[in-house]
Amino acid sequence: MQRLKIDLDHVSGQRTRMTDKCLDLEARSRCQNLRIVGVKEGKETGNDSQVFTANLLQKVFNLPERPKIDQAHRVQRARSGAGAPPRQIILKLHDLSVLEDIMKKVTSTAILTFEGENIRIFRDYPAEVVKKRTLFTKTRVILKDIPDLKYGMMYPAKLRVTYGGLERFFIDPEDAFKYAQELKKDVKG
Repeated sequence: MQRLKIDLDHVSGQRTRMTDKCLDLEARSRCQNLRIVGVKEGKETGNDSQVFTANLLQKVFNLPERPKIDQAHRVQRARSGAGAPPRQIILKLHDLSVLEDIMKKVTSTAILTFEGENIRIFRDYPAEVVKKRTLFTKTRVILKDIPDLKYGMMYPAKLRVTYGGLERFFIDPEDAFKYAQELKKDVKG
């Protein structure tokens, strides 16, 4: 019986390592991908999706030339009905440096618009990573209202907070939330 428990623990550990490795491989395969949210269905009609998304990025960010896009498509689910949000566009940029430049512009721009519609652009992370990052949302809501504070998410799901010359990192969303609440009290008090 003891031998079975040892074997089970060993197999369980291997499974965890393999799951982590698969997640890492998936994330690395998406490292040059972006998600564009809010572009109405049918806007790309008549255009190659790669050309359409390259033109979109060039217009939104006033780029000197169209970025090279290896692949682009809408998320594969049933087409949105009337009143439903449009399917997201996923694209793979050819150059990582172009992606980094675009993401810098995304973070420094309050509102992105394309042909009169507000759009949002995100990195394309695996679903598991997105879930982990989402756990920090209530903390980020508190932090955004604290003056002279900077914060950001690091990959995969680590919150970095800089305040009063001190930098702190959080991987536990509850610890981050408690810290944010304390800072909020100190700033108000």
